[in-house]
Amino acid sequence: MDLTERTSHPGTSISMSDERRLLNMQTDDDERWEAHLDAYRRADGLYRGGKLKEALLTFRVALSLEPGDSDTLWAIADCYSELGKYWKAKSLYKQAMRDADPGDKGDLTYNIANALLDAGQPRAALKLYRRVPRSSKSFLLAKRNAILAVRRVGSRRA
Repeated sequence: MDLTERTSHPGTSISMSDERRLLNMQTDDDERWEAHLDAYRRADGLYRGGKLKEALLTFRVALSLEPGDSDTLWAIADCYSELGKYWKAKSLYKQAMRDADPGDKGDLTYNIANALLDAGQPRAALKLYRRVPRSSKSFLLAKRNAILAVRRVGSRRA
């Protein structure tokens, strides 16, 4: 059989050499994903160990291997939040929310609200705390922080 002979696939035809190239791409994708996971796990260990700047750099390596990965964006935002860079954190949480699983969006909303509260924007934070759904793991925390936001809004009026 000639290696350039076409094999049939549903809805398309592809040459054997193209098929081999696609299989190699899949292998490359798998290897890149594994490298991403390895970098993410190392970064997570650094984060949990309180080494925030090192964690941030390593999460960025993970993100370079899987651009747009919502979990990695979320982790980078957590680093910025812990480093006191709330506006950067807020921006990255929003970016992570675009491709996040629907079940994670409430937790990301909670984190955006926290960044706003920490940045001195209690009114904006309060609006978001109220939007965290009951189904979210962060629902009770959002309720508690909403009370804190109300107090901060009240203290600004006095």
